[in-house]
Amino acid sequence: MRVHHVGVLVPDIAAGSKTYQEQLGYGAESEITFDPLQQAYLQMLRDDNGTFVELIQPADEKSKLHNLLQKRGSGPVHLCYSVNDIDQKVAQLRQSGFLPILPPTPAELFSGKRVAFFLSSTQEIIELVEE
Repeated sequence: MRVHHVGVLVPDIAAGSKTYQEQLGYGAESEITFDPLQQAYLQMLRDDNGTFVELIQPADEKSKLHNLLQKRGSGPVHLCYSVNDIDQKVAQLRQSGFLPILPPTPAELFSGKRVAFFLSSTQEIIELVEE
């Protein structure tokens, strides 16, 4: 496993993207994409060192992420790891006590590559993305 990106929840993805690009030196790695599974708008950004940030804006008040944004405000919400064998890593995390939130599912932002989400025993959200 290697760190792929940090997911950051924002109330306005265009404003968040502008801040990351103009003030922190990130470039847009993708267009703003709607993900029907998460009911959210997503955009990947990348800096000159190859560090990725995924901006996440809830699509509307029905999105589960909307409640999280209301409770916690903007900021990091998950850490994503890139894995060679997502099915094997999912099984390993489950055996280690991680609670599955979303089984391996094709993701719009990653051109159909599968992602999976887990909740750790310390209430941290972990995402896996297959290479």
